[in-house]
Amino acid sequence: MFQWVQVAQPALRLVGVIPRSLSLSAPSSAKRWTKKTRIPFEDQFHNPVNEVYGHRIPPDKGHVYDNKPFKVAVQKHRVYTWCGCGLSHSQPFCDDSHRNRYIQGMVQGGPVKYVATEDKDVWFCNCKQTAHRPFCDGSHRAQEIQEAHLEGKVLIFNPKRS
Repeated sequence: MFQWVQVAQPALRLVGVIPRSLSLSAPSSAKRWTKKTRIPFEDQFHNPVNEVYGHRIPPDKGHVYDNKPFKVAVQKHRVYTWCGCGLSHSQPFCDDSHRNRYIQGMVQGGPVKYVATEDKDVWFCNCKQTAHRPFCDGSHRAQEIQEAHLEGKVLIFNPKRS
């Protein structure tokens, strides 16, 4: 049950007792404990909604709001807060929708502040998948974004021809 250990030092000799439960057998007992507490059919759990919806929840970079960018005439030295979550009702700018306590777990991308250095036209990303936040880099041209069901908008007229 106990293992005797003798530790030698130049000026001091110590003799101590180390219980066997603290020695090498601890990891194996932890493995046995997890095996006993795991449900035998735990690996068989399956979420059918994940197959139907087909997207990661929450998305990695934010919810796709639109499949095209938004052009804004910015003014010099003005601060713009771009929505990174895709849930704002005043797109492409943030209205603090990401602070809603019921959707905080679903939000990955947050707002990004942009200060205009001059008066010019800027294309802000509306698909939220850009690598250069808040600017559009053409990520909206991907097939999965073009075919995405845009949940926040009601599309009454779609000019695309099939």
